[in-house]
Amino acid sequence: MKANNWKQAERHLREATKSVTEKQKQVAAVAGITIGERTPRIVAAAKLRAALTDELHLAEDRPVQEHAQPVIERLWPGKTTPAIAGSDGEADAWIEHLFLLKRRAAISKLQPEPGDIVVTQNGSHAEISSIGLNGRLYFTGGNGRGSWPDNVTIMARSGDESRSAKEARRKAGNEASLSSRAVEWTYARDQDLRDFRVMNKPAKSDLLGLEEVIEASQDERPIQKFLQEHPALLTLLVQGTDCFVIPQKRLGSEYVPDFVVAFVDSAGIHWHLVELESPRAPMFTKDGTAFGKECRKGINQIADWREWLDGNVAYARKPLSDHGLGLFDIRNDAPGVVLVGRRSTLSNKSESLRNHQRTSGIMVHTYDWLIESLRGSIEFTGPAPGNPFAIKQKEKKSWLDQI
Repeated sequence: MKANNWKQAERHLREATKSVTEKQKQVAAVAGITIGERTPRIVAAAKLRAALTDELHLAEDRPVQEHAQPVIERLWPGKTTPAIAGSDGEADAWIEHLFLLKRRAAISKLQPEPGDIVVTQNGSHAEISSIGLNGRLYFTGGNGRGSWPDNVTIMARSGDESRSAKEARRKAGNEASLSSRAVEWTYARDQDLRDFRVMNKPAKSDLLGLEEVIEASQDERPIQKFLQEHPALLTLLVQGTDCFVIPQKRLGSEYVPDFVVAFVDSAGIHWHLVELESPRAPMFTKDGTAFGKECRKGINQIADWREWLDGNVAYARKPLSDHGLGLFDIRNDAPGVVLVGRRSTLSNKSESLRNHQRTSGIMVHTYDWLIESLRGSIEFTGPAPGNPFAIKQKEKKSWLDQI
């Protein structure tokens, strides 16, 4: 159950950590055992269960396990720890009581409230959304995100508008956004991206036109222009029929991906980052031991975009209508595709580099691969999700592994 505030949680913890009750003493007298005045009520209950196992038809408790005493000694606030001579249930009760005392002390010291920004022991930022009666702090983003009050440090109070508080709140928003599950695709989301929806299917003439542009281009700019005028070609690289193509999408003030391509299916929306480099630039160095200059630039670009998303994902996911980027549910590890060079410049000894790069989720391909993939997709007559020429969410071995 949720508490209205930290004070209510503290009162609940205080009640739970009180000493033995009068009724427990009366039952103890009937059971023929003695319970000390300062025995916690949780421990008293365990003692009574052990004493009345037969009468209450309870399963017989195990002896105290070896691990219990070290845990109690670690949690015990005083110098002399109690010797646990009873059952394993009694040891567990002592441990539960000591943890409750620890949380009660922590929540009284921390005095957390919804809206506060905290840092957990692993360095994660989070915003408190609510507080449980047991003292647990729950964080925005759902999916069970939360922590105990003794495991967090408050970085900013809910009303703090200082620069450091805003930065802490931004980090918490990003981590909450990344932890949230993809939501069902909605009409509102669809309408927010309607200007980038691709409705028509590409014709073979579009592909022939792209081939001509690639053949004649000295750099990537004419290819960028042609694909921007014929965005349906890029939808052939993904597996859905409900597709969006966003050209030159600015990420903050520094980065501008050539294209951001997405498709929607029953699992939500899936984004791909596409970077174009010159078709005249070699993919590898002459000796085949490293990626070429243009290729490295493309790979680094996608790495930079991902890094930017890592620090600004909450803003990136906000709707366009809410002054965000409208990249719903995008992740900081979105698949990337770098297109560079022609197949004629490649050698077999370069394949190990491509396999290594593929593990990062950044695929590197030539423009010949692009043409062949698009041609295969145009001629494919099956359902879009089964298109073997589209980029898979998890790349599988196929003839498309050849560049």
